[in-house]
Amino acid sequence: MMKAITIIRRALAVAALAALSGCLISEKPLLDTRNGRAAPLEPGLYRACEIEPGSDPDCKTMNVARDGNARYAFTLKEEGEDEEVTFARFRRIASGSWLAQLNGEEDEDYFYFLAEKDGDDFVMAMVVCGDIPAATRKKLVASREMEVDDDATVCTAKSLRAVMSATKAYGAANPIESRSRIVYSKIEDKKD
Repeated sequence: MMKAITIIRRALAVAALAALSGCLISEKPLLDTRNGRAAPLEPGLYRACEIEPGSDPDCKTMNVARDGNARYAFTLKEEGEDEEVTFARFRRIASGSWLAQLNGEEDEDYFYFLAEKDGDDFVMAMVVCGDIPAATRKKLVASREMEVDDDATVCTAKSLRAVMSATKAYGAANPIESRSRIVYSKIEDKKD
């Protein structure tokens, strides 16, 4: 769980997400250069604000870049801190909705998020294992496409189909305003 907390903090630059009860992970990347090429986010500087229901937003500046292999790099911009990069790939799962796979430079696990457009903003929410509908979890476990620990704190996906199914079900069962999420708002380039 500590590795999950580390990746979340780096990826999203918000400590409060560490309090989440669990996450959807895989031990190997399920999105790659062939199936994770969606480009839902324009490269540039963003204000990344953690929105925790019932709390004030916690905002940081994040640089978002994209390499030649369709992989995004999210870099937290904080003075006095070592630069830490988290990588992401996206795959469209519905109109205005994407599966996001995140990992850090030294991480062994891959973490999955639901990403959505909300007006001009881009919103990412970690897929919380215990908030994936029980019927979906049971079906994926029965098909051996997912393992779930005893208290549903960590769901380990074994296939792309499993992670997509779990992410869609999570999104349908959890309205955007009820989720702990990060809202990315593009910082406009200043013209001289």
